[in-house]
Amino acid sequence: MSLLQALDHALAAQQAAAVLDGDGSALSGSQLLRLAAAAARLVQQAASDAPCAAPGAPPVCAVFLSNSAAYVAAVLAALRLGLVFMPLDPDWPPHRLQQLCDEAHPAAVLWAAAGCPGGHGPPAISGWPLVQMPGMAELLQADAGSTGHPLGVLGTQAGVLNRCRWMERAYPFQAGGRVAFKTAPAFVDSVWEVFGPLLAGVPLVALPRSVGRDPAQLLRALADHSITHLAAVPTLWRALLVAMRQNSSTATRLQLRLAVSTLWQQGSVRAFLTGDLGWLDASSCLHLLGRRDHQVKISGVRVDLAEVEATLAQHPGVAAAAAKLWHLPAGPVLAAYVQLAEQQQNGSSIAGNLGSSAAPSSRELQQWCQRV
Repeated sequence: MSLLQALDHALAAQQAAAVLDGDGSALSGSQLLRLAAAAARLVQQAASDAPCAAPGAPPVCAVFLSNSAAYVAAVLAALRLGLVFMPLDPDWPPHRLQQLCDEAHPAAVLWAAAGCPGGHGPPAISGWPLVQMPGMAELLQADAGSTGHPLGVLGTQAGVLNRCRWMERAYPFQAGGRVAFKTAPAFVDSVWEVFGPLLAGVPLVALPRSVGRDPAQLLRALADHSITHLAAVPTLWRALLVAMRQNSSTATRLQLRLAVSTLWQQGSVRAFLTGDLGWLDASSCLHLLGRRDHQVKISGVRVDLAEVEATLAQHPGVAAAAAKLWHLPAGPVLAAYVQLAEQQQNGSSIAGNLGSSAAPSSRELQQWCQRV
């Protein structure tokens, strides 16, 4: 049974809420399937006008939506058409979105109006058909980073089914189970957050991105929505534990039964070259030593320091630039330092910290990085 067949079977039998949005609205399994079918028809119409993909490349449908019922329906629409779905994070800068689309050649880019759950209006890209979601696969997962050359991992429907079936066996849902759909769609944990509950006939609750960024808000949302299953990286778990100690009354209302990290064994048949340096000790414990390149991660987001430096160096007033990640007690801070061009110097150089308030000259460079 394919992933789409399994989803159709599970959703057709689910008359109760299958997806709940943060605003309280909900879609049953049959309503979700109808919305997906309507979106698929629009994509099919638009795809006839799309530029052809590169030879040998899989057909792609890009999804410019954040966590919502509309995002889930868009993914189902792509699967129904036999397209690879590729999440586009609405928080990414426009040039990054354009880069990814130019690499992937999507048949269509699905979006929703701003103000609708998950909607941010049409993306600022050109050259590819934009399709607005109607009112109420496969997978190409771009890596979690907004700098550096776009990378992608092509997943399979069999892999998604295997992951979801394993999770259901290892951590079965119980009566009243609910899953938090809080991970950014472009991050791999969102795949289970969407398909795991849909296949099991369990409601998923789409939480706004702003909630996922604030541990105290997330803690309240988990309690208010009676969430039982949550997937999170270790950084977020640590922040949640701090929030639980500070909000004991909210913590006592939690119904979480499952804690999942993002690390699992893939075996030795396929490998993804991460660029990390490390070594295995006698007990097969992996010790990470750093990176082979200049990439760093801040709260799970990949940042290429070399690209930050190159972008700053393009400014007409900058002669040289350097970027560094500082590990401070309050958390990691990305800092950039520049040497002014000779005509700009007045006897001193400037240093701009990209993560805090800065003097006007530093603020101008921050805005430059956002535009370029």
